[in-house]
Amino acid sequence: MSTPRKRRPYGTRDAVPVFVEVDPAIKVAFEDLVKSTSSSKWAVFEALIEHAKTELDDDGRPVWWKADDDSDVIQEELPLPRSA
Repeated sequence: MSTPRKRRPYGTRDAVPVFVEVDPAIKVAFEDLVKSTSSSKWAVFEALIEHAKTELDDDGRPVWWKADDDSDVIQEELPLPRSA
């Protein structure tokens, strides 16, 4: 029998949705992490963020983030008409 997932008591927190697009393999890895903790997605996500906040440099960036290498960041621009 599986361990029941931890749920927030109804109405105890203001929650907002977070929508991101990720590689399918990342989604599977996250779901595996959630399953291995016997917890909920929100609890694992919040724990990951809280942990990342403990490893910040002076600029507020995680120490493991490569500051010089933004090659994997895609800068998108909306196709808006330019005004004259």
